[in-house]
Amino acid sequence: MKKYTTLGKLLSDWREEFGVSQAELAAMVDVDVRTVQRWERDDTLVKPDKEAELVEATFLPYQLVRNLNSPSPIPTYYDFALRKYSLSEMDKDLPAARWLRERIHFVDERVRNLRTEADLENVMRYLEYAAKGKQVLSRHVIREALRLLPALNLYVTDEAGFYSGHAIVLPLREESYRALRSRERAPEALTPADLTDHRMSERAIFFAYSMAADNNDNVYLLLGAVLRFLKEWSDRKYLWTAITDRYDSYYLQTVMGLQVVWEDTGNLSPFGAPYRFVEGNFKDFLAEE
Repeated sequence: MKKYTTLGKLLSDWREEFGVSQAELAAMVDVDVRTVQRWERDDTLVKPDKEAELVEATFLPYQLVRNLNSPSPIPTYYDFALRKYSLSEMDKDLPAARWLRERIHFVDERVRNLRTEADLENVMRYLEYAAKGKQVLSRHVIREALRLLPALNLYVTDEAGFYSGHAIVLPLREESYRALRSRERAPEALTPADLTDHRMSERAIFFAYSMAADNNDNVYLLLGAVLRFLKEWSDRKYLWTAITDRYDSYYLQTVMGLQVVWEDTGNLSPFGAPYRFVEGNFKDFLAEE
């Protein structure tokens, strides 16, 4: 993560990251190019009525922009690839899994079911952002997952109500899971027909397609909601599966009890980590409370 102390530097880096000119950014938020130039020189702050438009146009986390768009900016670390911010160097990494297990009972009303088309648009925007031009899961599949498994298809907002993260979990048919496990199919090729009602299955199979948030607190809130749901399945058969594309998520899930089925060291994700298929359940992890 890079440390930012001014909004101007953040905007300049954002334009460089995505190949956007000052004139193009100005058009996106309906201001003249001189205004963008003043923002980037830190001559003026972004007016309150333009803050939301800037967040919408850039897809930068709202709290990150708020921290820096101030007469006394709050220094904030940010990673464009992860779309994640942190207030300190120490807080940018995920803590031990035990820390999370001890806090899974913490509930926050900012975490809710993914329920509106606007929610879905933001999730799709993130998926396409993270995929760097590669194919992503169809929104038709996500809608079916939401219908079948609303408890694990989640949306989290910040205190101001802006998108901050999500969890997309698919209840898979046995044969669809096996096709992913054997690498006969890619996750993005899944269709609504690959999903099933997990309550009717002899063994429920949950495939965590995507879980992301713009800061660690929101990551923990999402994981806490997932673990609370799975704790209720402690006396039933289930399999949790995922294809990890980051070192931190891989480490966290394996520490929590998942096993690596395959690792593609010759194919790195946009986050610089090899893709790994992991599976298992969290029963032993949750039983250690």
